[in-house]
Amino acid sequence: LQCYSSTKCGPAITETHGGGSTSPYTYNYPTDPVMQFMSDMHQAATGGSEDWYIPMSSGKWNNNTKQLVNTSDGTGQKKGIMMAYGPAFDDTTNGYVMYESGHDLNGSGTTAQKVSAQRAYFNFLLIGGISKQVKISATAPSTANANDSINISSVASSGTGPYTYKWTSLLGGSFVSSTSASTKYKVPNISTSATDILTITVTDNCSRVNFIKKSIAISSTLPIKLKSFKVNSESKGVEVKWTTASEINNDYFSVQRSLDGFNFIEIGRVRGAGNSTILLDYSYTDEHPYHGTSYYRLKQTDYDGKSETFNIVSVNLKEKLNDINEVHIYPNPFSDAFTAEFESIDKKEIQIQLLSLSGAIIYNETITIDEGKNSFHFTTPDNMKTGIYIFRVLNGSSVLSNEKVYCRRN
Repeated sequence: LQCYSSTKCGPAITETHGGGSTSPYTYNYPTDPVMQFMSDMHQAATGGSEDWYIPMSSGKWNNNTKQLVNTSDGTGQKKGIMMAYGPAFDDTTNGYVMYESGHDLNGSGTTAQKVSAQRAYFNFLLIGGISKQVKISATAPSTANANDSINISSVASSGTGPYTYKWTSLLGGSFVSSTSASTKYKVPNISTSATDILTITVTDNCSRVNFIKKSIAISSTLPIKLKSFKVNSESKGVEVKWTTASEINNDYFSVQRSLDGFNFIEIGRVRGAGNSTILLDYSYTDEHPYHGTSYYRLKQTDYDGKSETFNIVSVNLKEKLNDINEVHIYPNPFSDAFTAEFESIDKKEIQIQLLSLSGAIIYNETITIDEGKNSFHFTTPDNMKTGIYIFRVLNGSSVLSNEKVYCRRN
């Protein structure tokens, strides 16, 4: 290109165009993405030295260069321009290069003209990115059964190779190789039918990233199809009920209980039917439930020892479970000690226990309480750790109260 002024562009540039460009200006390619702006742009692009461009007499614009806005200088492939773009070195496999005159696109034009000049530049950035974006296609079956192993593959193009691949599964399925273009996908062992979303993310050698998603409808083939699972508070405790629609090699069910919904202990087992294709009803009664809100879940175990765990349900035992009222504990959380207060309908011996969430007995004492108001003072032993514990009151084998207490050691 000619230099804007003598000796300003190095010894290889021997011609200068000097001064401003010649009007009128011609706007070409009205449907081109870069040309999607409302006003003209040439007046806004006159700031600075390079306020227009024109080839030297020995040169010309490349054949694949789009002369978007021309000045009236020169002819054909040697015309002056305010704006042009095309593939680098006229190689259509290369990325795009743009020439737009002006140093800041904030010349002497109106606000609308300045916006047009700036918008043309941002339009170019968008199509420049699109032209070299990583393009991906992928194949995967639209349906599968739980625990299947299926073939999936992807193909990347455009961008700049080599490519790196990364497969992920929304439902936690696994892959023989999550970083290969083609691999095997292990369908998760889900208990109910669901849709998994596989995502293949591809990064090219220039760190450009793209991804696509494939949906797979998964049908459950687990040993147990659970139709319902409910818990209800009853006068005799908490009744846990569930119904299966089918069973395959089902050995037994484990009923589990928790105070916080995270740490569960097994409180009972119920023998399974083995194999069944009809609706079967089961139940288990928790005769020593926790007072307040507690959580239950069901675990199923096959003859070969494999197991699956089902969803959690909660129950809130607000009614009085026995012949003492609700135990009030303060402070809670506690550090060095706490006091438990409650009322009894009569005088009797009771057992006071402090247990870990796993059921281990930390403290055990038998005391006599009176009719009416009672209080019990507990001093924290030195080896007691920060955590959640159960303060339990028993009358023989009957649980009168279960309360969560929170130990917070300094």
